[in-house]
Amino acid sequence: LNRFDRQTKKFTHYNFINNKIPNPIHSNYISVIRQDHLGNLWMGTSEGVEVLNKERTKFTYYTHSKESNSLSHQNILDICEDRRNYIWIGTRNGLNLLNRQTQKIRRFSTAEGLPDNIISNIVEDREGNLWITTSKGLCRLAVSVVNGNVSFVVRNFSEANKLQGKV
Repeated sequence: LNRFDRQTKKFTHYNFINNKIPNPIHSNYISVIRQDHLGNLWMGTSEGVEVLNKERTKFTYYTHSKESNSLSHQNILDICEDRRNYIWIGTRNGLNLLNRQTQKIRRFSTAEGLPDNIISNIVEDREGNLWITTSKGLCRLAVSVVNGNVSFVVRNFSEANKLQGKV
């Protein structure tokens, strides 16, 4: 990761070098970068999610572990902040929801109705629905939050709905 400072005209380099530098990143492979409403940078990597605070001084790291409150997989494919300021994380093994207030992660998979566990892209529409692409089709999550509890209804779209199949 390279950050360019427009005032000093200099780059700051963040590299994975065996954790020998302060606040290192955990992987040099970054698949997605998103900026949240607070100005923090969220980076999906091959080893989890790195969050660089808006002051660009500290990283926070989320990854997969045996704990149920961790990411469902370390290989991150997409990140989306929704209108409720929840962070949705797509991985090679499911969808994850990070509640920043509680720092809790919930995992979702085909068991909750997703068409596949490989979550390629996540986009929010004007109504607050999440549209998710997977290797087995498209799905729409109608998300609702009641008393802090997130739930959703899934509608899957595939070749049966006139979507183009695999070529």
